[in-house]
Amino acid sequence: RRTMPTLRGEVKPELDDDNPVVETIPVYFNHVTRDDDGKELTLLQYPLRPPERPYNIDELESVRYKSGMRKLEMKIPVHGRGMNRDELAPEHAQISSLLLASSSAKTDAHGGGVVVGTMHNGSLYLTPVDSVYQMRPSLQHLDAVDSANKPNDAAAREMQEMQDEEERMLPLQVQVRRRETARQTEIRLHSHAYLRQKESEEPWVPLRPVMPGESAAATLKEAMTTAHGEACGKAVTAREYLDVMCPVSGNKRSDAGADDANSLGDGSGLSKSQLAALPLERRIRALFAMGQKSCMKFSRIRQFVTEPVALEQLIRVIQDSAHLVQGVWVAKSTLRCDGDVTWENMRDSALFQFARTRNVKPELVSPCTKRNGQNDSALVKMRRDILAELSAPRGYGSTADGWEFNDLTDESFLAEFPDVAEREMESWLALAPSLDVTLQGNDLVIPMTPPHISQIRLTTVRTLVLSRFEDKTHLSLADIRRFLLTQAPDIAACAFFRQAELLGMFNGEMACIEGICVLVSVGDPAIDPLRLKILGLLYQQGGVVKRSDIIDARAGGSAPSQHTYTKVLSDLCTSKGSLWTIKPAEPLTF
Repeated sequence: RRTMPTLRGEVKPELDDDNPVVETIPVYFNHVTRDDDGKELTLLQYPLRPPERPYNIDELESVRYKSGMRKLEMKIPVHGRGMNRDELAPEHAQISSLLLASSSAKTDAHGGGVVVGTMHNGSLYLTPVDSVYQMRPSLQHLDAVDSANKPNDAAAREMQEMQDEEERMLPLQVQVRRRETARQTEIRLHSHAYLRQKESEEPWVPLRPVMPGESAAATLKEAMTTAHGEACGKAVTAREYLDVMCPVSGNKRSDAGADDANSLGDGSGLSKSQLAALPLERRIRALFAMGQKSCMKFSRIRQFVTEPVALEQLIRVIQDSAHLVQGVWVAKSTLRCDGDVTWENMRDSALFQFARTRNVKPELVSPCTKRNGQNDSALVKMRRDILAELSAPRGYGSTADGWEFNDLTDESFLAEFPDVAEREMESWLALAPSLDVTLQGNDLVIPMTPPHISQIRLTTVRTLVLSRFEDKTHLSLADIRRFLLTQAPDIAACAFFRQAELLGMFNGEMACIEGICVLVSVGDPAIDPLRLKILGLLYQQGGVVKRSDIIDARAGGSAPSQHTYTKVLSDLCTSKGSLWTIKPAEPLTF
């Protein structure tokens, strides 16, 4: 690995154990073409030709170009004898030259960042490329051979002439066609037939190739390997240069100065220098939301903390974005699952199991079954992806023995902060009825109030969210989280709680079914018992229940009236044939 400063001069690289600097070299960024001179620096690629067998470009016969269609053709000679030449082929099938035709691979497809690197006198020169042409052999000569090999069938030719004559003698028909819409015009202009027509209409322009050793080629190479004395920006350290070249993750940059102080994470990447510019809370959250690894030891996290801060305060900040599993901090599911409630719950179930033991059986994470008891392939894949993120399989095939947590248990952290580990385990165990699949039955699970949450915080969150149900009956959990993010920092942190943890703050007043939140009780003793039973069925069966299941639930205990039965179902669900489905969430504005 090489660390490269952007300006020539003495460099004092910062060394650390994770990324030792072994060599430094100057880097220059050169432009050899101007936007106003009409010239382009073009890169020619030969994807079907191995490097050890290059085309004989030095003997080019001709080069021609269509600027409008960005089409390039090169003709190179084919020598009389060769291992790939069929000497027994008929004369009209043999060729004396090979035609290479281009397909344009615009640099925009690579983010506009295609460059050519040249090492010269111990320096690296990067030159932007304007266009890329991939040259492949044209098979036009094979089409000509096929045409020549067709039998000379006079009868078939006579039949074709008769058909052509009949078509010319068809009665004249007048048609009135509608004017093309803008979309139809766009489709026609991008159709293959139209593009082929435009290509055939544009004339070829012959080009004169410049070979190595000629003055023009030498001048261009000299321009590519000459420092023009223009700085490409401020001087940066070796560490900053590596951080920019090797982002934390993702292919999009996040604006480090964005005004939104709270974010659930969009998967974008941040370099270490961008992370350092963020406040501590946002820095830690971005690290877990966007980092390549979702699991980090405490010692590793401290490397991203540049300001003086007490360890206890740092741990409190980390707890807003991560859970402690085997002494290692693991990103919260709300930061890594893109708002997919099923994914979040299954991942939290996996983390719950790994928090208790290093080795976990897949069926303890999720049974992955549909309502009819059959395996759900989508859930099976989701479970496999979650386990692959956090762990590795123990054995294969018949010797498979569950999955083992990837990171070694951080015994040093557990020994230094036993009270933190104890509180984290208490939080996991409090959620066991919701996360342990072996404890789940057919009733609606009412999560416990999360421990170590202040009463003021509980009351504030409960009041804020329940007030949104005054004129609405169904709200999405994602909207509730986004609403909490608009509040004060201590309340906004609750948006990142596990689903069961967040529901536990409402003391059984709110249920969440497939990401849709509803009130458990409406305050009517005649309605609430049946409402609770229906919510339990919806919770256990993925938000969809059969009429027969509802009738069975209605028959248990004292049978409600038809009016009560109809009102509960119409309040909670929509009817689709023999199925009742939880209503979609209503939009929440704030």
